[in-house]
Amino acid sequence: MSFIVGIDSGGTHIVGQVIELNGNIQKNYETGSGNILIDEQKTKLRLNKMIETIFNEYSLKDCVGIVIGIAGLDTFGEISGLKKELTTKFNIPVVLMSDATLALWNILSGNEGILSLSGTGSAVFSRFGENVDRIGGWGYLVGDEGSAYDIARRSLQTLTSSYDQGKNKQFIDDYLKEVGQKDLFSLISKIYSSNRKEIAELSMVTNKLSSQSHIAKEIISAAAISLANQTILMMRRHTNISKIIIGESGSVLQKNNFYKSVFEKTILDIYPETKFITTSRNNASGSIYWYQQHKEDFKI
Repeated sequence: MSFIVGIDSGGTHIVGQVIELNGNIQKNYETGSGNILIDEQKTKLRLNKMIETIFNEYSLKDCVGIVIGIAGLDTFGEISGLKKELTTKFNIPVVLMSDATLALWNILSGNEGILSLSGTGSAVFSRFGENVDRIGGWGYLVGDEGSAYDIARRSLQTLTSSYDQGKNKQFIDDYLKEVGQKDLFSLISKIYSSNRKEIAELSMVTNKLSSQSHIAKEIISAAAISLANQTILMMRRHTNISKIIIGESGSVLQKNNFYKSVFEKTILDIYPETKFITTSRNNASGSIYWYQQHKEDFKI
C-alpha cells in the first residue's frame, strides 16, 4: 500500500495522518502543540517523534513523501534547515508550508478559492494557481478583526463605555453575572492578568447573551461584518473570477450560527453567486490534495 504522510502542526496540537493515494485515511496520530515561531525546538522534536512513530508502524518504502503545514512558518522564515534535516533523516521527499496553506488545500478540496478563518484569531487567505495570498491575520494587538478575541474586545469596550456613560446597565449586570464577577473593576482587573486565549473565550459569553440582548447581538454582527469586509477585499483582488468558493474555518464561523449568517449575507449582498463550503476533515488531509496536483514535483 503506497501512502502519503500529512501533518497539520498547529498552535493547539499536531495531527498526523497516514493517507492512501486514493484519499482513504489509514490512521490518525496526535501530540502536543506545534507552532515553530513560539517554540522551535519542541515543534521540531514533536514532528520528528511523530514521523518516527508512523514509520515504526508503516513501511517507509511504501511512503511517497511527507507534507507538513506548520503554524508560524511564514513569520519564522528559515525552513531549509528543517526540510533538509527531515529529508536526510528519512530519505524521503518532504514539503513544508504554513498551516494556513495546508488548510486551503483541505477545506477547498484542492480547488481554487478563498479561506476565511475565525477562531481565536482571524485571517483571510486565497489560492489561485500557485499564488497564495493573505489579508488580515496581523495578530490580536493590531488586527484579527472578526475573531473570538475581537468579539471579546468589542464586548469589553462596550461594557466600559456603557459604564462611563451610565447606560446599558442590564447588559453590564447580565455580563458580570455570566463571568462571575461582582463589578466591572474586578472583571477588567482579571482581564489584565489573562492570556490571549482566556480573553478570547469571553466571546462565548457574548454569544450566550445574544439570544436576549440586542447589544450582544450587535457586537457579534459587527465582528462578522468586519471579517466579511476583509473577505470582500480579497474577492476584489480576483475580479476576473465570476464564481468564487469561500471555505469557512475556525470555531466562530463554524459554531456561531448568527455570526455565520451575518458573514455570508454581507458577502452575498455584493457577490450573490458565491458558494460557501466547510469540512469536518482535519487539515492534515490537505496533503493528499496537494500531492495529487504536484506528483511530478515530489522529489528529494
